[in-house]
Amino acid sequence: MIENSDFDCLNTMRCKTEVYLQILTPTQPIRLKSRLIGVDPFMSVILAMHNDDDWLTAKNFIREGQVVIIRLLNSEESEANIFAFRCNIQKIMSIAGNWLVMDYPKQIEKVCLRQNVRYPIRHDCTIYHEKSTKPVSTGYLNDISIKGCAFTGDFIAGCVVGDSYQLCIQLSENKYNLDTESKNENEKFNIQVTVKNITDISIHTEQKQYGFVFTQKDQTTIDFIKKTIFYNLSH
Repeated sequence: MIENSDFDCLNTMRCKTEVYLQILTPTQPIRLKSRLIGVDPFMSVILAMHNDDDWLTAKNFIREGQVVIIRLLNSEESEANIFAFRCNIQKIMSIAGNWLVMDYPKQIEKVCLRQNVRYPIRHDCTIYHEKSTKPVSTGYLNDISIKGCAFTGDFIAGCVVGDSYQLCIQLSENKYNLDTESKNENEKFNIQVTVKNITDISIHTEQKQYGFVFTQKDQTTIDFIKKTIFYNLSH
């Protein structure tokens, strides 16, 4: 039997925890949202099947034996860990409810969202003044944490520590329509940030690295952090 604190956390995960599924197909992955029904320790993980458009268009790929990558956030812990694992669909149930019974994972990948832990990413984004529609810098995020992020991009004229900006980022999701042709759907976030530090990258470039802290700790910011990490885990 597997003995590991990560598996203990999965075994005691709260019902209704938000779950992201990535169904692996021969062409490109399909991404769906679900919620946790429950965990039978070391036996199976039970997820809800929804009836929205995304689930209906993916129905041909939802079958027993299908390989799926599952990601979920344990927000009950102070560290707010993201857990990710690969497994197969064990059984599709529709008697007591519309459920997916998944094989119990053999391995789990964990990403800590503690305030002092930064997760490395590389994701394009744009920086705006708070009350302007014209970007002041374009570049990419180097890393992200529950507290802030690092941005590498074009020099921002007049920028000093303590200034406030809007960070704009898009997360593209590949989804399927009824005739199985893929399309891109973008989820856009505009997050208020404050400059904490500015670092020169190299004498050979005018680009700089800006350390940002998230100005607001609201649900939109939390969703942005969580979804950005989920997205970059799957790409």
